[in-house]
Amino acid sequence: ENTDKKPKSPKLSLGNPDKRSLADEFYEFDSKTGAKKLSTKGSAGVRTRLLLHSFRCFRDSYGLGVGLGNTEIMAKEQEVIPDARIWSIHCFIARIIGDYGLFAAVPLTVIAVMLIKQGIVSIIASRRKSARPLLALAALYLVIMLCYPVVSTASSDAQDILSMWLYLGMLVIIGNTCLDKKQIGENNEA
Repeated sequence: ENTDKKPKSPKLSLGNPDKRSLADEFYEFDSKTGAKKLSTKGSAGVRTRLLLHSFRCFRDSYGLGVGLGNTEIMAKEQEVIPDARIWSIHCFIARIIGDYGLFAAVPLTVIAVMLIKQGIVSIIASRRKSARPLLALAALYLVIMLCYPVVSTASSDAQDILSMWLYLGMLVIIGNTCLDKKQIGENNEA
């Protein structure tokens, strides 16, 4: 017997692409008309329907929002998903904008622009001063900023989970660190 056999290397299985395509997650065909419409069964289609509902609430309220919690209640009442089995908006940002309208959209946009600007300024300043730790911190900060809208679409009410708020708190802490002019090296007297 040959004992020098190499163990089989593990294989990553991503499922069978022939079973269900990504398009099937988003779309389905109406059995009566044959028209293509957003899926009510696949997770992607359900989330997309709820996101669109949130933006319709924003539009229909002329940008004023429908009030705290009403976006989800209206999704249930209007049966955005047939049989109203799911009505929780999965995106933190869309949920807040649908509920509060421009009163939340404008400040959130201003804050995001200011944070992104400060992150870019911190990266440029840290590269000039060869401050590699701050460069890494500023890059991490920008990645967090860009990932937050995607992460906030996690299944169930991620915005009600403590870790989501810790994630947002980390963003604020890193932003404060990037604003510290002594770390950037702009204050040479210190």
